[in-house]
Amino acid sequence: MDRNTGIKVYLAAVLGAVTTGFSFLGAKTALSYGTPLESLFFRFAAGFLFAAVLVGTKTVKTDFRGKKLGPLLIPALLYSGGFFGFQFFGLMYASSVEAGIIMAVQPAVTMIMAELTIKEKPNAAQRICVVVAILAAAFISAYGSGNVEADIRGIILISLSALSMAGNVVYIRWIRNDYNPAEISFVSCALGFAIYTAVILVQGTVNGTLGETFGLMKNPGFLIAILYLGAACTMLTTLINSYMMKYLEAVRVSVFGCAGTIITLTAGHFILGEELGAARIICSAVILAAVIGTNYFGEKKNEQT
Repeated sequence: MDRNTGIKVYLAAVLGAVTTGFSFLGAKTALSYGTPLESLFFRFAAGFLFAAVLVGTKTVKTDFRGKKLGPLLIPALLYSGGFFGFQFFGLMYASSVEAGIIMAVQPAVTMIMAELTIKEKPNAAQRICVVVAILAAAFISAYGSGNVEADIRGIILISLSALSMAGNVVYIRWIRNDYNPAEISFVSCALGFAIYTAVILVQGTVNGTLGETFGLMKNPGFLIAILYLGAACTMLTTLINSYMMKYLEAVRVSVFGCAGTIITLTAGHFILGEELGAARIICSAVILAAVIGTNYFGEKKNEQT
């Protein structure tokens, strides 16, 4: 990876972390109007619409001629169905604290999975940085939470969500030379749209709630939140992550997810007035240092090979 490409990749990584970090604001806003399933349906509808516009205007280039679509269904299912689906049902039984702690472990799962499947070999310094980032992110999730009663159903489902995301990262690294980031992102958004449209139509028909569901579009606050979640947090971040995976090892891509925690805390403090505290500030600094360290030592390793 040359210097110019490296700058673009890391700028994309920062943009992805910032976008993801603000996603909780959009999610909270959307959930104040509708159910989680309705939010997922509109989120992927907006994401697919945005993806179609980008592809239709050739802002991003896709070319499926001579390419099999089958392999692209796997990351699409892992992302839209596995990651979001298990997370949705898991949060019905698990607290956000439990979910935050479990999801913080995802970089380690990704690292192990990448070693076993695509033979990526993080060095000792990278492993230490990943563990440090996980511990700091887990502490932030648990900090000030008090006692939490664990529900095994929630723990299993959130764990499956984290496993799906780890599998998605590793699989995209494996197929990165066969499909470009735009092709991977477009199919992921399209399949997610198809899945949640089918679910919401069946549910709405059975319960007679389709009118109420589509009536959510009359609320400007809901529409703004959904457009952000769909266009920025779904299509754009999928495109960014796929682009990063073309050039960076799975563990280096995954650990950037911890950086989003810093943005989430900052946004919560300045926008929602949530407590920040010295401990969280220190942990945020530790996460940032660990993310930088993971990538710095990754570059050193590549220079030596």
